[in-house]
Amino acid sequence: MVVIPSDPYEQLDLARKITSMVMAARVSNLEAEVGRLRQRLSEKDRVIFYLAAPSC
Repeated sequence: MVVIPSDPYEQLDLARKITSMVMAARVSNLEAEVGRLRQRLSEKDRVIFYLAAPSC
């Protein structure tokens, strides 16, 4: 069981640490999503290029 510190300053420090961890995880997830979206965009751009190229 986790015990919340009784000192208000320690509570604030704990809250800051928790918030920092949550934000870091969220940023990491968003960066991974950006990577996937860029990959999908690149694939779609490639399809558009081939479809737009004149077939000689």
